[in-house]
Amino acid sequence: LPDPFPLELYGKSVLLSHGDALCTDDTEYQQMRAMTRNPEWQAMMLAKPLEERIAIAKQARARSQERNKTLSESIMDVNPDAVEQVISEYGVEILLHGHTHRPGIHNVEADDRITKRVVLGDWYDQGSVVRWDEDGVDLSPIARQASPSGTGTADPAL
Repeated sequence: LPDPFPLELYGKSVLLSHGDALCTDDTEYQQMRAMTRNPEWQAMMLAKPLEERIAIAKQARARSQERNKTLSESIMDVNPDAVEQVISEYGVEILLHGHTHRPGIHNVEADDRITKRVVLGDWYDQGSVVRWDEDGVDLSPIARQASPSGTGTADPAL
């Protein structure tokens, strides 16, 4: 799906998003995001052997984890103005995103109306699932389970 992706669920206008574009205060991350979404950069990476790409990805992930230890939570979270802007731009009632790994349902005032922001959790400690029906949206945790390989990695198919 393109990001963001508008749709309608049970008569509500909803916007699905990864959520990382909303973290505008983290300028270093936004620069990396722009680079990795550049088609030329992607072609260059895809031209490398798989083993090299895996090594690069592991190195980048390790750097990211180290960097995140020193950043304040407010820098790594969504910027409220960016949230309001995307809700207004798409005219939606509900924004559903991940990336920040702080699950919850939040009221957001945008365009003089109250909208909702639903945030999914990560898959490291516990996942989360959104259930949607005619009564509205519900966000529930999913307990982490060990994979069949015994690595303790959450199985995204659960």
